[in-house]
Amino acid sequence: MWAVLVLTVIFVGWMVALTLKSCDGGAPPATVATPGPNISFAELGDRDMVAGWDVARSGPPPIRGYEALGAAEAHEMPFVTRTEPLAELCGLVWLQPEAGSRIEDASLDDRALRPTIDQGSVSFAMCGAHELRVPRGVGRARVTYWVMPGLTPTDVSATELPAEVALAFAEAEAVLHGQGWRPTRQVIRATIPASASTWEPPRPARGCVPWVIVGFGFESAFAERATDTVHQDTRAGRQLFGALSCAGEGVIALHDAGGDGGALYALPFENGGGPRVPGATGAHLTTVGELRLGTAASLALPATE
Repeated sequence: MWAVLVLTVIFVGWMVALTLKSCDGGAPPATVATPGPNISFAELGDRDMVAGWDVARSGPPPIRGYEALGAAEAHEMPFVTRTEPLAELCGLVWLQPEAGSRIEDASLDDRALRPTIDQGSVSFAMCGAHELRVPRGVGRARVTYWVMPGLTPTDVSATELPAEVALAFAEAEAVLHGQGWRPTRQVIRATIPASASTWEPPRPARGCVPWVIVGFGFESAFAERATDTVHQDTRAGRQLFGALSCAGEGVIALHDAGGDGGALYALPFENGGGPRVPGATGAHLTTVGELRLGTAASLALPATE
């Protein structure tokens, strides 16, 4: 009996020694990478061509924050008009071809766009009344107006952002708010000269930061990230990107594919927001009027685990 007890004590001691040796000198336990925050940028895609829309009859969906303003106006192409319904407001002018018609070119002041698909629609974001031209097209096009509630030309002027950029951020807020995200209040601007080709936003010291980035003036630009897919609207002259920038995992890289140069406006988002109750007071009001231009050096990134 004593022999059995002695053997048991020796065996237990041997097992404890092996365990301690493994913890002290063995390989460290494997670590599991922390996943990025739960966020989808899918609805930031080209607002003129979203899967499932009938571009000849549909308008921008309410989830992008806009509300219809007045009835559609039909025009024989080519034509010139002014966006008077938006004289004291901010929103979209939406050009939609009627059945069997086609818009080939459209311009608002010095901005020119064309549909990304045959018989597709074209939209311009703006504040106030401007000259709208459709110099080339076949058949008739309808012009409709959409207003961004709670955003005025005075608000946009205070942000120092171009109206197209401010409205893009308002759309992003409308899309991401229901997912539990809200915009911070500081936008950083970066000018990419024709001699450069890439730009990277600041990285957080920990966790990840969702970014919405507007490219303005580039003929062609795209975004990529080594460990994740970004979502983007790559319309010539106006690009809208959504992506995560995470500590230690690479960063978003924006490329000026045409080498013509332009400006980037980047806005980080943080935890907040939530589903808005339809019809409630202020349910669709944007906070974009509170945005202000700043610098990357003064930016406090709201990292999220």
